[in-house]
Amino acid sequence: MISYREHRPLNGAFKGRGRNYLTLLACPHDGASLTLHGTEAHCTADPTHVFPFDDGILRLVPDTMRESVNAQSEAYESARASKGWTTPDESAFKSLPQTGLSGYPDGYWQHQAEATALLWRFLEAIRLQNGGLPIGPMGETAVIGAGMGWLAYGLDVAGYT
Repeated sequence: MISYREHRPLNGAFKGRGRNYLTLLACPHDGASLTLHGTEAHCTADPTHVFPFDDGILRLVPDTMRESVNAQSEAYESARASKGWTTPDESAFKSLPQTGLSGYPDGYWQHQAEATALLWRFLEAIRLQNGGLPIGPMGETAVIGAGMGWLAYGLDVAGYT
């Protein structure tokens, strides 16, 4: 599922810089490319394969599985909420993963911070090896996951499109 917050003609329904991210995705039925029509993604091979945006999320799930996937998502969110996992405000979100959120398992955010620090060191080494500038565009990246988007946010701040 892909988040978006506003419609931009040059970047489809996806907010941000860079490419049209819809080109990175494919129809889950037949693997064909997708095109944006208003607030829906349509399969180029079969016009009956239509995928809606729901509250900013592209529901790239076949019709036959949507109810089941929605139920699983709601159950997962309820289970996490019952254990104290919270949705951060903007300030807390921007401090992730170095300053963790309460309610998560012991060591969860420490592990995320250590893995992210390793990623930043790796990316910095590549940048230096290629003669990149300390600040500026770094290239394109795609983060596809089920989290809240803090890694994608950090990469964007670091200069990645």
